[in-house]
Amino acid sequence: MTWVSWRLHRTQLLIAGLFTIAAVIAMATTGDPARSLGVHDVQALTWGVLFALPIVAGVSIGASATARERERFTNRLAWTQGVSRTRWLRSTLAPAAVAGSVAVLLVSAIATWWVTAAGNGPRISPNPFDVSGIVPVAYFLVSLGVGAAAGAFIRNEGLARAFAFVAIIAARIVVRTSVRPHLAPIVHLAPASPPLSDLGPIWPTVPGGSAVAHGWLLNQGWVPVGRTTPLPGHRWYSSPFLNIDFRGFRCPVVTGSETGYSVHSDCANPAHLHYVANYQPLNHYWLLQLGEAGIFLAGAIVAIGLAAVLLRRSGE
Repeated sequence: MTWVSWRLHRTQLLIAGLFTIAAVIAMATTGDPARSLGVHDVQALTWGVLFALPIVAGVSIGASATARERERFTNRLAWTQGVSRTRWLRSTLAPAAVAGSVAVLLVSAIATWWVTAAGNGPRISPNPFDVSGIVPVAYFLVSLGVGAAAGAFIRNEGLARAFAFVAIIAARIVVRTSVRPHLAPIVHLAPASPPLSDLGPIWPTVPGGSAVAHGWLLNQGWVPVGRTTPLPGHRWYSSPFLNIDFRGFRCPVVTGSETGYSVHSDCANPAHLHYVANYQPLNHYWLLQLGEAGIFLAGAIVAIGLAAVLLRRSGE
């Protein structure tokens, strides 16, 4: 069955291998931006390949394992040779899952180095986080499972792939924006001297701000004293000088060249406001990695189980 699985998926595996080699070469040539040629263009292409590789490889292999075999009726031969449908699915997916996971893990290890070497920001930030560590393997496995489940439900391979792509991308967006920030306790910083809004959040110049600069900044702005988040119905404000009513105190609109901490204090102190930054520090990287990988691995198990149930109930 392993040889049969290779014959069934060799095209997808070879294409994924070529993209993997291309990504590795691109990372190797842009690891030192000072010496690389066309570094920004190559980096942009590399980001695209790294983001897409686990999803494209997983969905393509998973959908072809079920939808294409049922579409061409080649599954009937195996099912009439005393091989159960569950065993057939396991034997078809397992070799591809192992080989794909090893390849994605190797690329992820190189990407972890590349993120730092190429100056792409803290690895806990959303973009570097998505291509480093162990989460790319989880992305690949859940894509494999969802592709197989979609193919078990939709006989047409193209439609099954499209459905699986949309489902995986939607799941990754939801987890990235709404779930990941809360997989580890959020840390709050309320600096005595906040960064100037007109110059941007220059965190390294703020006491305690280096942790924010090297972490994942979730939200920042002026909120009432005693709170780390805005009042219900309010949002994060980058400046207290917006003529906004906070608890009955209306800050004046400041124009001209008035800048500095004292100007901030002139409005923020009477309004009982303080500047707060909510962030995930760099030392939470592996907590977030393990949490998100666990979510997608659980999704992969559920999807493969669903594919097995759908195949058992299938009439052909």
